[in-house]
Amino acid sequence: MLSHHEQVARLAAAAPAAVPAAVVAGDPCLDRIMASLGEREHHRSALGVGDRTLVMLSSTWGSRSLLGSSPDLIRRLMSELPVDRFKTVAAIHPNARHGHGPAQWRSWLADCERSGLVLLSEIDGWRSGLIAADVLVGDYGAVTGYGAAAGRPVLLGAFPEREVASGSPIAVLGQLAPRLDPSRPIRPQLEATIAQWPVDAQRKIAELATSMPGESLERLRTLFYRIMDLPLPYGEPPIEAVPIVKKISRRTMPQPEFSRSSALLTAPGRTFRWSGFLPSYNAERSG
Repeated sequence: MLSHHEQVARLAAAAPAAVPAAVVAGDPCLDRIMASLGEREHHRSALGVGDRTLVMLSSTWGSRSLLGSSPDLIRRLMSELPVDRFKTVAAIHPNARHGHGPAQWRSWLADCERSGLVLLSEIDGWRSGLIAADVLVGDYGAVTGYGAAAGRPVLLGAFPEREVASGSPIAVLGQLAPRLDPSRPIRPQLEATIAQWPVDAQRKIAELATSMPGESLERLRTLFYRIMDLPLPYGEPPIEAVPIVKKISRRTMPQPEFSRSSALLTAPGRTFRWSGFLPSYNAERSG
């Protein structure tokens, strides 16, 4: 399963025998994040952000990851950013989280959590964080790439260029995003990243992340039913909105439905519309 047509050429170079089995079907994860951007204020409210700047830290796994190369970065963020102006959340890759064990991470970061840090869950919490965030401190992992594709300014704290595929969305992100300078205070770097983030960065990265925005579930369902030799069900598959984080709210979000003809994502009382890569949001609420 590939998300973009350009990946077929890379697959052909690496494993030509696999090309006949390759299917370009878009990215259902990115579709889900984009469909949920209109619920951003609900995600921010659940995280207790208020009118503060929400900083999300994202680390993949391994020694070259953000926390692998800068293990004290979370604690430094918590100490440097005033709590009345900033809220900090963190998404840690499951390989790192379970390699050491959740209890060990809680022990390491207990003082940070007491100071307001939110450790996002590895299932949907990181998606909620991306939707709510104002700026992302990340590395070369997928979560950082999704954040940039969703329009979030990115400050790269770790980026081993030799491990990044040339021409990939992460490679383009590496060309556009500033690097965190550990010798300087972090707050001015975050504020500069937000203020100076290129206006076309999101489009450049999202165009490489998926060549079929908003269409992934329909294409995957069509493929699966063809493999099973079954007729397609009536209607189109809904793109499920990212749920509000459980830490503060257990509110159940309505499931939007994607309309291919009108490029709309709809849910009771809400309409999501794709506009280029960033959907506009019209709230039509009664009562």
